[in-house]
Amino acid sequence: MKRRLLLILALALPLLIYLPTINQFALSASSTYSDLLISHYPNALFLARGLTQWHVIPLWSNTILSGYPFFANPLSGLWYFPGWLALISLPQPWGFNLTVLIHLFAGGLGFFLFMRQRNCSTTAALLGALAFEAMPKLAAHWAAGHVTLIYAICWTPWLLWAEQKRSTQNTPRIYRFLPGVILGMIALADVRWLPLAGSVWGIYGLAGLLRSPNKAIKTRQWLSLFLQLILQPVIAFLIAAPLLLPMLEYIPLTTRHALNPSDGLAISLPPAKLLGLLMPELGGYAEWVVYPGALVLFMVILNLASPTLRQKNWGWLVLSAISLIFSLGELIPGMDWLVSLPGLNLLRAPSRAMFLFGFSAAVLTSAGMDWLIHEPKWGFDPAFFMTPFPVFSILLAGGLWFVNHEVALNFIWGAVALTLALILVFAGERQWLPRRVWLAAVMILLLGDLVGVNAQAATHQDLSTVLNLKDPAAEYLTFALSQSSGRLYSPSYSVQQQTAAYLGFELADGVDPMQLTAYSDYMEGATGVSSAGYSVTLPAFDGDPQTANRLAVPNARELGWFNIQYIVAAYPLDVPDLEFQGQFGYTYIYSNPLARPRAWVEVDQNTIRSVEQMTWSPNRISVEAEGPGLLVLSEQYYPGWIAAIDSLPAQIKPVSGTLRGVELPPGAHTVEFCFRPLSVYIGLALSLVIWISLAVIGLKRSK
Repeated sequence: MKRRLLLILALALPLLIYLPTINQFALSASSTYSDLLISHYPNALFLARGLTQWHVIPLWSNTILSGYPFFANPLSGLWYFPGWLALISLPQPWGFNLTVLIHLFAGGLGFFLFMRQRNCSTTAALLGALAFEAMPKLAAHWAAGHVTLIYAICWTPWLLWAEQKRSTQNTPRIYRFLPGVILGMIALADVRWLPLAGSVWGIYGLAGLLRSPNKAIKTRQWLSLFLQLILQPVIAFLIAAPLLLPMLEYIPLTTRHALNPSDGLAISLPPAKLLGLLMPELGGYAEWVVYPGALVLFMVILNLASPTLRQKNWGWLVLSAISLIFSLGELIPGMDWLVSLPGLNLLRAPSRAMFLFGFSAAVLTSAGMDWLIHEPKWGFDPAFFMTPFPVFSILLAGGLWFVNHEVALNFIWGAVALTLALILVFAGERQWLPRRVWLAAVMILLLGDLVGVNAQAATHQDLSTVLNLKDPAAEYLTFALSQSSGRLYSPSYSVQQQTAAYLGFELADGVDPMQLTAYSDYMEGATGVSSAGYSVTLPAFDGDPQTANRLAVPNARELGWFNIQYIVAAYPLDVPDLEFQGQFGYTYIYSNPLARPRAWVEVDQNTIRSVEQMTWSPNRISVEAEGPGLLVLSEQYYPGWIAAIDSLPAQIKPVSGTLRGVELPPGAHTVEFCFRPLSVYIGLALSLVIWISLAVIGLKRSK
């Protein structure tokens, strides 16, 4: 019990720096934008309101892009139930911060158990777990708001632990399906991490099968183990089916489906950023952060230099090399072909492969420290391999001082950390210090280096600051939209998504990596902003959002079809059809007199009749309308919506390629639109079946 308590306290140490700011949002020191604020926080608000206000699990969202299928969006967090702690149980940002901390702690614990399973000593396994848990790249991506990606990555050590457990002889039957369960949880947390984690798991499992210590294993037994291995992706698919099936239906209808290799390789790691392996990017752009820690880097070098360690851990050395090469993306010949393969053709940011480099470096840290602790002599001279790194960093820092009479903190940090790490490595090999004192020094250096870098990864702001509710434009729009419901459009991102979500505004623009192609094409004409390629924003921004679309001329009539009543910009607009409402701070607000109501009946080409009675909820829209004519909803057309006129089924047809319409017979009618996508019900049924099956197997084992 005492050892377990000490383990928990040790794994909690690198996370203590986050406690003073747990009630604030982390923002990257190099950017004013955060995915947490742009996507995850608004999605959390919408899900919480769906459960508390409408008493349903919301499947359709009206928050951005004039509506989109919430249930099919992998960033919604709808199907990842461990993440619901951040969504509904605590005030923000407490909820998100606590959920991230729990995942980081769990990831460190899983890494510790994985390395203990690989026969590493307790101390060495703990040092590797701390190297993984306190990885500066994880801290940088937290500051960038990529919380779901952190959730998924923290499942990775548990995935390999489960695979090791599954392949162990005489393991309980329930463990035979555990890797598939964890793969499914990774997919639900953040499907973007699944191809990388799945590839590592598949290679690890296959390698374990091929190097089975039982040389007398029969072909039939080997085949059974192989089939058990390939069963895991099936289990994972069934568990994640509520997300994967709707997403497979959604992707072909989105701009994401048209990604080309150049789009997929867009965020490749510049070679110059590899210097960050020695000198940390303090508060730098998350995608370029590669620093593993000075001591961790020396452990990688130790595994590479030592014949014994190299032979034992060559697989992890290869993984670290492949990850590093893959992260360079567009600079590597053949990468454009690789990223065009099914599955990979939907991914971006090759630089995120550096997470695998960090993971493999942590494994090599445990292996190297275990060897240092238990091997009295190395049998080779490490000076040739290790000394050049601190010497280079010292000379570089000194040269910058000589030329500029100043040197950036990260260069000093790298020089000092590498020098201290080299001294400790030699002190351990030559036993200059008592073993416990040396291990304490190693722990202090490892944590001091990584925690110090992580402490500078972010700035912090409270909820009221990031929402900016005292902004005059927000106050005016709150009053204006309380008089009549309508959507907003901004060509300059003047109404931020977190503020809009909090105030209940509906946006026709938006930031999301998956946008319906029909809507995107329509809005290019309506906004006057064309995209030169794939864009996560609508409208696209080429440069500073505050000025990028200054010359674009929006079409008030076409915007009006989507009930866009107000256009909000960071600059004046010269559009005759718009009515200037005033300048509020630095924001210009225009009303759109050509905006159509949320629903109307087209009597003929020149006559429309407004619908006054309409009730909206995420999965159901009720309209009282009088025919004859075409009832048009200012809502996006999407598979899964069904209609009934006076309880009789009616056919929904697309209007202008993007809106929903139903033909009304003469007279007054009640028209109901219900969102019942077949894919989500099939997915839920499949997931329920596999969970029940696994529960039955587990209960049989316990009995």
